[in-house]
Parts: sequence; C-alpha cells; structure tokens
Amino acid sequence: MTKHPKALQSNLSKRWQTGFTLLELLMSMAIFLLIVAPIVGALITSQKTYRSAELRVSLERNMRAAFELLAQEISQAGLQPSGIDSDGLGVPLTTVVTGTCTGTPVTCISASPATDESVQVNSVSGIYPGEWLWVDAGPGLDCSVNGPCEQVVVDSVIQGPPATIKAKFQYNHLLQTINGTSYPTPLYGLGQYPQGIVPAGATPSGGSTSSRLELFGDLNGTGNSLLAVVYACPNSFPGPLTRTVYDATTGTQTSSTNLIGNVTACQFTYPNPLPTIPSGCGSMSGTAIITSVGISITVQSTMNDPNTKAPITVTKSFLNIQPRNVISALYVSCTEMANGLQQSPGNLP
Repeated sequence: MTKHPKALQSNLSKRWQTGFTLLELLMSMAIFLLIVAPIVGALITSQKTYRSAELRVSLERNMRAAFELLAQEISQAGLQPSGIDSDGLGVPLTTVVTGTCTGTPVTCISASPATDESVQVNSVSGIYPGEWLWVDAGPGLDCSVNGPCEQVVVDSVIQGPPATIKAKFQYNHLLQTINGTSYPTPLYGLGQYPQGIVPAGATPSGGSTSSRLELFGDLNGTGNSLLAVVYACPNSFPGPLTRTVYDATTGTQTSSTNLIGNVTACQFTYPNPLPTIPSGCGSMSGTAIITSVGISITVQSTMNDPNTKAPITVTKSFLNIQPRNVISALYVSCTEMANGLQQSPGNLP
C-alpha cells in the first residue's frame, strides 16, 4: 500500500532533524584533513624558508656593510689631509695665528735657516715631528707671483695652548691682504704616505699581519685629520671583527666598534714578497710597501636554520683591494716632487 504524501514528508523531516551519523562526520573530517594538511604543511615550510632566508640576508647585509667600509678606507689609506683650492696646493692643514704677525711689512714667519722658528698655528691636527709641509705666502698664485713657497720639515709639535710648531725657514712669509681681507700664512700637507697600509714589523703596533690590518691617512676625507684604523680578527673563534680608530699623530684611541659578530674564520692577505720603493726616492728607497689587500671572513648565525637545525654559514672574500694613494705615491710623488714621500708618524698605535 502506498504511503500518503503527508506521512512520507513526516518521515523525511524526522530523519533530517536527527543530523549526521558518526560515520558521516568521520568521513567529512577525513576529507577536510586531506585538503587542509598540505596547505598547513606548505605554510610551515614557507615560514621556515622565509626565516632561513631572513637569517642569511641579515648576515650578508652586515658583512656587505663592513666590507664596503673596509674597502673605502683601504682606498683612502696613505692620503695626505688636503683638499683642493685655487692655489692647487690643497686646503691648508693649518694657518699661522693672525695676532702673531708683526712688523712692516707684516710678517707671520721670519726666515731662520739655521735655527728653529717657533710658529703659533690655529691647530696642530694632522701635524707631527718629521712631517714635510708646504709653507705658502698666502692665497692666490703667490708661489709663482707674489712670494716664495718652500718645503720645511717639522722639528717639533707642541699641542698647547698655544698650538705651536718649530721648523727652519728659508724665507719670510708675509700677511697678505686681498680686497680688504687679511690672510695669514697657510701650511699645507705635502705628498703622500707610501706606508699607508702599515707593513708587518712596524713599531710599536707590529703593523699588518694575517689577523690584523693597520692603515692610516685622511681616511674620512675631512682634509684636516690624520687617522689610523686597526681591523682585528677575533682572538678566538667565534668572535667579533673589530675596528679601532686612533689619532695617527698622537696615538690616542678615539673609538672601537664590533663590525661583525660570530666570526668563525678571518684572514688578511698581502703581496708576497712585498714590493719596495724604487731607487731615486731618497731615504725611503728600498722600503717595503703594501700595494694590495685581500680579506676572507666566514660568519655564522647565532640562531639555527629552521630547516637544517644548524647555524647558517656565510663566507665573503675580496682578493685585491688596492690602496690607490699608496700606488700614486710611488708613481707620482717619488718622481715629480721632492720630499713627496712622507715618513709615517711616530705615534701610530
């Protein structure tokens, strides 16, 4: 007998109200897990890969910044603190204190060929005993027109106050007045430093070795400071690569920074054998110099790679960074300018 439509509808309604069976729920959950599990797994893998890449990029970024600074300072090593002005001699290291210029005509430095003349200057930054200086009569083309320029070697430096240098001068140097403005005698840096990358065996520091790079010059390009910088590999691994800055004329430390942390290998390399200054360059002929620097550093992360469960390791190497001013000193100053090769300051770190 056929059921009445109302009775059939009533039975279906009752079944719908009873919900899913346990088997149906289990099957639904299984299908859901089959769909979601790969997605979750992909997300976890993606997060691990992202974190791993982030750790590597951080290492690479820190090493790149350190290598850029190191390469820049190697390039600047040996540079005399001077810029360029209308004289062609450069920005002066210092000038004579105007108030000490006396007489008629007004004289800032008096000739004293046989004895030291004490000269008060506005600063002795970048000046040290044994350094050769250009002493100019004033601004403009005075070397060839208005008065003599001369080279003098500094016999002594007094920090002061008042800041004073002593040297022997062949000429009087006059206060110049141009368009109503008075210009005291400027003193310029002369030549360059062929040992701007300090070779091994230098005193008192020991110079550059496989675990240490020592250099000096106008490293930051200010035109009035002579800085020495020491890059040092860790004493024990892992450890930091450090950069320590000194005043090259006094040996006073001014700052120290950990450039790269967790270094596991570090080595500086130099030409072997070192080239030497050729003959015809006065007292510096035959002196060993460093004309290129190589560096290799390996760093590991302080955190483990999420994928490998081990630290990430990155190695970077520069094999031939050339100190352009050292090379220029050899091929220009040695042949074209008397006393163009400066002796290194006696107070290097």
